[in-house]
Amino acid sequence: MKQLITIFSMIFLSLACGNLSVRGQQKSSDSFIKNVDAEAFKKLIETGNGILLDVRTPEEFESGHIANAQLINVNDSAFVEKINLLPKDKEIYVYCRSGKRSLKAAGVLSTNGLKHIYNLDNGIIGWTGKGFPVTK
Repeated sequence: MKQLITIFSMIFLSLACGNLSVRGQQKSSDSFIKNVDAEAFKKLIETGNGILLDVRTPEEFESGHIANAQLINVNDSAFVEKINLLPKDKEIYVYCRSGKRSLKAAGVLSTNGLKHIYNLDNGIIGWTGKGFPVTK
């Protein structure tokens, strides 16, 4: 009998905890970070609904960037101050060289209230690998 009560108690607790976590997810904001390939990223920026953000160094940016990108270096000590000037209601299309720094930047963007963030998987390397243009 004790085993039966223990089993039912465990089942009840696991169901209760599962329901709490689902409710927590539903109540959370509608923010997300989504990794997308170069083709999807290109389509997103062509909609004109968001802000294209290059988070590389100024030297990397000058060597070639996606047209109309804004530069905010993720390693800049004022990165958070600068991203807090971005409109919170816009989608953010973020990229770097390979996708690693931009994913880090996406996390900071999300933490600071930006909600819909698309990260270019494989960065500008993936972009140019598909033959898409860069501007100098």
